[in-house]
Amino acid sequence: MTDVYVISGFLGAGKTTLIKTMVHSAFKNKKLVVIENDFGEAGIDAGLLKECNLAVTSLSDGCICCSLTGDFEKAMERILKDYIPDAVLVEPSGVGRLSDLIKICLKQEDRGLIHLKRTITVVDIRSFDKYRKNYGGFFEDQIA
Repeated sequence: MTDVYVISGFLGAGKTTLIKTMVHSAFKNKKLVVIENDFGEAGIDAGLLKECNLAVTSLSDGCICCSLTGDFEKAMERILKDYIPDAVLVEPSGVGRLSDLIKICLKQEDRGLIHLKRTITVVDIRSFDKYRKNYGGFFEDQIA
């Protein structure tokens, strides 16, 4: 069974930097796939992650936590079949409800497709108060 790690955090918190660090340490010599959810048109983070020689799947023009849930489920099934990875790192958009993504992963875990190994949320303490005030429930959902 493939382990899945969800690495979340609000906009600019350092998710991609954490993933790059993990790839070179905790996941060294492991077969990894990253599912990147860039909100909007440009896949900037996916480009950076390719430097680490990872298979990167980008889901854009929506959020995997809500409007792209079906796309996320299909992408995960395709990745498991085509790549047979040791682990999948999921980096959702910084503006999604993480709790909804967790429900999708648990559903796939119940089907025996994956094991949701860990959820990690990166928080930029310098922006904490501003994001909590401006984004309320979305921000608090990610931290919870």
